[in-house]
Amino acid sequence: MADSRTQARSLEGKRGLVVGASGGIGRQVALGMAEAGAWLAIHGGRDERRARSCARELQERGARVTSTWGTIERAEDVLRWAESVLPVDILVVAFGPIQWLTLESTGVEAWRSMTELNLTVPGALVTACLPGMAERGFGRIVLFGAGRGDTLKAYREIPAYASAKIGLGVLAKSVAAEYASAGVACNVVCPGYVETEYMTDRQKRVFSGRTPRKRLTPSAEIAEVALWLCDTGPNVVNGAVINAGDGLT
Repeated sequence: MADSRTQARSLEGKRGLVVGASGGIGRQVALGMAEAGAWLAIHGGRDERRARSCARELQERGARVTSTWGTIERAEDVLRWAESVLPVDILVVAFGPIQWLTLESTGVEAWRSMTELNLTVPGALVTACLPGMAERGFGRIVLFGAGRGDTLKAYREIPAYASAKIGLGVLAKSVAAEYASAGVACNVVCPGYVETEYMTDRQKRVFSGRTPRKRLTPSAEIAEVALWLCDTGPNVVNGAVINAGDGLT
């Protein structure tokens, strides 16, 4: 797989929009795109300090950056800002809060929130970005699904979250069917247990024990998959739901 130095030959001058860029996988994707020469619009979470830190690091790597931050509770919370920076060539939605709730404990508000944040938000962003991508004849969209989300499975701990995330596969395949001829590719990456700064020490111990290799996947390794999908070469990988679970099936 190409590293960020290889990517630098392919993203020069492209405009990228990354939602969820202030930490975890999203931050690593944004950094890789900056090294690749892309112009970036980034949206972070409610932590202004973390979002500003990411923007500074991107600028230090020579990227032109516009940034914002804030809590996302509804699609409109990010959509208005996103529309102000359109058109873009690349959309990466590395955002999607998780609630660890069994079916019995998942109430109406949890169902509504998980669907809004994990399906409606990325869906609305895709809809907003597609016209400009199609008009210019180029677009790359990368979404992030649930672990093991490349096939239908049961989820005992996160059924609402996973149900919403599974819908992203339908979204990606729909984009591919309608927009591949316009040079637009949309794919879903399904990470396994990824090490991020948001995890507690206990979560790191528990989750690493669930993986085949008994380790958490570094977020930078997942970012490399996303960067490869953003490449400006032929979009033969389109409408795919990719298991990036480090052996987790």
